[in-house]
Amino acid sequence: MNTIVKDNISLLAHEIKNPLTICNGYLSMINNEDQKTRNTYLEIIKEEINRSLLILSEFSKNNTLNLEIIDLTCLFKDIKDTLNDLFLNNDAEIIILDEDELLVEADYDKLKQVFINILKNSLEAKNNNKLLVVIKTLEGKDYYIITIVDNGIGMDNYELNNIGKERYTTKINGTGLGISFIKEIIEGHHGKVEYNSKKGIGTQVKIILPKEKKSKDF
Repeated sequence: MNTIVKDNISLLAHEIKNPLTICNGYLSMINNEDQKTRNTYLEIIKEEINRSLLILSEFSKNNTLNLEIIDLTCLFKDIKDTLNDLFLNNDAEIIILDEDELLVEADYDKLKQVFINILKNSLEAKNNNKLLVVIKTLEGKDYYIITIVDNGIGMDNYELNNIGKERYTTKINGTGLGISFIKEIIEGHHGKVEYNSKKGIGTQVKIILPKEKKSKDF
């Protein structure tokens, strides 16, 4: 099996693992005596299974971005609804500072994958304190600057300088493909992603997305 095929299979496995991890987390939290919460969790599980099927379907195509006008604030709230109870169950919280409409032309599902990847990385980088992940967006003339800041374990200079390099990961069982996927999707939107971090303090992920339409395959 050549390297490209192996990398594609590894990337697919990585992206399928995210929704399955969310499903597993909510399944472990289900209490049959609490019917309302149970139904909420089952709905999230159903949505994540459908997202897994969508990832499989999109993976078989040519990775063309399906651009449409989306509201970033609605996207962030959607992601928070998906992850909120899972975060709370792990002594973590997602805080969204944006309330205004933030319109951009983008692929909703792929951006959702990107931000779930980032938030999942933050949760996995939790230290012994309560984890706070803050999402904030600044609006420029032709772009948005989205920052996702956490107070997790952070990275030292060596880790920070190597993040995004092929196969580099700070996780024991990681592949490094999640960071590559984030970079690929954001650059496919003609955007940019940057990382800043300090060991023992936390990590900031900055994503810059243009407002104007620039359709592109990635």
